[in-house]
Amino acid sequence: MKKLLYNVYSNITDREFLAIEKQLTTLEYKMSQILFPGNWRIDVHVSKNDALIIDFLKREKGFHGNLGIRFGETESKDEFTFYLTKSFDENKIRYFLGLAIFEHKPLTFFKDDINFFVNKAIEVYNNWTKEDIISLGETVVLG
Repeated sequence: MKKLLYNVYSNITDREFLAIEKQLTTLEYKMSQILFPGNWRIDVHVSKNDALIIDFLKREKGFHGNLGIRFGETESKDEFTFYLTKSFDENKIRYFLGLAIFEHKPLTFFKDDINFFVNKAIEVYNNWTKEDIISLGETVVLG
């Protein structure tokens, strides 16, 4: 049975969506080989998501993290962002630090060097301290 799409993007066709999804699925698998041993987990698998995004989550020692690649809807049809976030909640305040490691890159940019990029992102994540998150990041008052 053919997969039914809910294509949330206005600049790509269903066929382009499926082609990108296939490439992201391959990257997701490669990334998982590095991230799973470090207690990172997939939020929603690319193949089950309406969005073209790889999103890994980490929850431990009071911190919350995200690491992934997301499709950026632009006219070029091939721009992706590799991102990293780390946050924690304290006294009804969320402290959040995010970094776009790469922006506006074609998906092929990540293909051969994804292991290197993921390992460097993990290194940055592990080096971010509470003080870094507070001083360099943003705050949100929790309801």
